[in-house]
Amino acid sequence: MKLRFLLLAALFILSLLTTPHLSRAETLALRESPRRLTFNADSLDVDGETIVAEGNVTIAWDGKVLTADHARYERVGGNVVAKGDVVLIDTDGNRVECESVSLNMETLEGEITEGNLYLSDSGYRISAKSLRRTGELTYEATDASFTACDGSSPSWRFDADWLKVRIEEFLTGGNAVFRIEEVPVLYTPWLIYPAKTQRTSGFLPPKAGWTTRGGTELKIPFYWAFADNADITMTTDYKSRLGLGETFDLRYILAEGHEGNFKVKVLHDKEEDDNEAEVKGEHLSRFGRDDLLDLKVDYVSDASDYREDSETLELRGIVRKESRVYGAHTMEPGTLFLLGRWTQALLEPQGDTLQQLPRLGFYGVETPVVYGVNSFTEVEATRFKRDEGVDGDRFRVNQGLTKGFGDNSGGVRLGAGYRYNYYDLNSETSEKSGPWLEADGRVALGREWGEALHIVEPNINWRWEEQNRDDEVEYFDEEDIFKDSSTIFLGLTNRILNTENLRELFLLEFGREVGVRHLTRQGFASVDWENYRAVMEISPFADVKLRLDGEYADDDGGRFNRWTGLLTAKDRRGDELRFERNYIRGEADYLDGGLIIPFNESVSASYRNRFSLKDDIRLEDEAGLKFSHPCWEVTLTYSRVYMADEDRIDYRYYATVTLAGLNRLGKFRW
Repeated sequence: MKLRFLLLAALFILSLLTTPHLSRAETLALRESPRRLTFNADSLDVDGETIVAEGNVTIAWDGKVLTADHARYERVGGNVVAKGDVVLIDTDGNRVECESVSLNMETLEGEITEGNLYLSDSGYRISAKSLRRTGELTYEATDASFTACDGSSPSWRFDADWLKVRIEEFLTGGNAVFRIEEVPVLYTPWLIYPAKTQRTSGFLPPKAGWTTRGGTELKIPFYWAFADNADITMTTDYKSRLGLGETFDLRYILAEGHEGNFKVKVLHDKEEDDNEAEVKGEHLSRFGRDDLLDLKVDYVSDASDYREDSETLELRGIVRKESRVYGAHTMEPGTLFLLGRWTQALLEPQGDTLQQLPRLGFYGVETPVVYGVNSFTEVEATRFKRDEGVDGDRFRVNQGLTKGFGDNSGGVRLGAGYRYNYYDLNSETSEKSGPWLEADGRVALGREWGEALHIVEPNINWRWEEQNRDDEVEYFDEEDIFKDSSTIFLGLTNRILNTENLRELFLLEFGREVGVRHLTRQGFASVDWENYRAVMEISPFADVKLRLDGEYADDDGGRFNRWTGLLTAKDRRGDELRFERNYIRGEADYLDGGLIIPFNESVSASYRNRFSLKDDIRLEDEAGLKFSHPCWEVTLTYSRVYMADEDRIDYRYYATVTLAGLNRLGKFRW
């Protein structure tokens, strides 16, 4: 009897192990060559070649994930049918949400009902009653809509009878209507739109406006991403009174450490029947850690028109443009460099403008000699060139010794050396030379007052120079100055820091230089006190700062040679205030102020005004209104600009519209 019972129990257990029916399993992993599938659900039923999953279903394979309320998978053919809150995410993060899907898990082809397609990187969304996935990167949709807005009620969208999408290429559609807030704005029988998750070529939002000088203006930019490491933006610029222009803006990375950008702007001026051009760009190449090449180009063909047509006050205030080529090789003894600088004068005669073509030099590092004494050498050869006036070559040498004492809390630095300049100007040679001594001392004193740290740093610099030979030569830059005197600079830095975050609450830098002529039998030949120089910054709050910067002369009863005051403030709501005054004795005195007021998250207003107190005239004012939305942005500006050369006011109106996703350049990489 006992043996019979054991046999019956063994047969029952064996029948459970060999039955083809498995119920209420939670996790199942299958090796479906060449894929591995993992099923998770509240309930899993395996019946032969069919797997049925119910409740919180998750199917993962090859980096893709499908979730649903119910799913049925047929191992023969590799097809899955899922229903109820279906979500399908591919390896790139693109996402499909729908009510039901019938999909082949190998080819990813299938039918999607009541679905939404989200392209992860670009933010594009396609909704359709019927959406068919015809491949891993292709879709077809009927009764569909397309937008780049988030949310169930997008602010703008295209509705179309049909759409075809190929990710990383284009979206096409037929009988499309463009709607803004459900209002139909534009109909097109054929729609084509970039559907790339990375950078893509296409038109960017236009900018429209009107000015007194240019008339009606329209800018239409086209962006061409012709390579992963380069792109170009080509903008057609139409001005009804001036003519038609083109702007080419190139960005590139030739290799790691070698990159640049160049802009070429051409305008055919129909008033004067000639062409105007502007070239501007920079290139930087780093050859390892020790070598670099820096190239800058900045040139305009018509200086007067450039200043008149510039859109900002800062650009109209430029008085010269500089182009250069700079190369440097750093070695253990120092840096060998070559510099060529060409300057274009916008206001002064170009023939009087001094050029440095080229400048070759070596700046040596401080090298230990003996007993803590360091030696350094500076050598330069420069060719100065201009069409009118004195030009020629200058060779300069500065050899010196230095020694320092002290630490971070204070110290003294001593220096001594000899300077020599040799000139060959207009076929005439001359020299300047002389020894020099220098001493620099400083000390840092600090004390904490609660949450504030007060630091006082007095410093003094003394420099003595003697002229052994001082021929009369043309002045080119500060290296041509040889003083037969002693110069003492007295300075004081006073600052208060917040000990919690080391934010600077208060800063005062004050200094004055005094020049003393050499001692004779009768005493000092002369003592010349230079102007006071001071900078003060007050920042009681993180978003509030007042800065004062000036130079004061005590001759003729005392007066300021120049001073600048700048106040900036911003509150938590987003209100911004900026007020500045600039004064240069005998040249300029103007106020420059502006503010930004956000009425809410969607609407903000701005205003800026620049007024000349010296000439009693408004130089420029601009009022702007910005309407912002996650899906679009509209900016309206109105400005009045004083054109000094023509003594008139230029009125300017501009409107800029941006739709989400339309002006994204994407990732730029090598």
